[in-house]
Amino acid sequence: MYHSGRNLLKIAVPNHPSYCTLGVNVADFTRYAKTPTAQYVQIIIIPVVFTIVSFFGIATTSASKVLYGQFFWNPADIFAQWTNRAAVFFASAGFAISIIGTNISANSISAAVDLMTVCPKYINLRRGQILAALIGGWAFVPWNILASAIAFLNFMSGYTVPSFSNLQLTP
Repeated sequence: MYHSGRNLLKIAVPNHPSYCTLGVNVADFTRYAKTPTAQYVQIIIIPVVFTIVSFFGIATTSASKVLYGQFFWNPADIFAQWTNRAAVFFASAGFAISIIGTNISANSISAAVDLMTVCPKYINLRRGQILAALIGGWAFVPWNILASAIAFLNFMSGYTVPSFSNLQLTP
């Protein structure tokens, strides 16, 4: 039982950033829904899916202790233990497809919709996605972010600002 709001925040806040992206982009994904209440299904689906994915990660890490004698939390470390190259290839391809799909849905569509509002006469969803890929992939020079630990930490520190601003609103 929770005896204070502070204990609840210790549990809820680490999971907060993973919901922030979806919460901000809900309008982009549901603007073409047939009914205004169509987005309410996300209240149940998002926590359930995140819980299932988290369970698979925990179960895989626990199984790695039984199978390999130590805990592996990184899938690449588990793949390195396998001797079947085809299994490694297909598992890696599955991860690559899921990462590409996640990035397209989470980053490309919302950025394209934002760019469409800037200049709707000339930018449609496809052009907005291409423009977002050019800006995000080349203009922001992401390889400089990973050039040093200091640059990476400075970049990642920008993600903590929205979380702390939300914490200030909690009583």
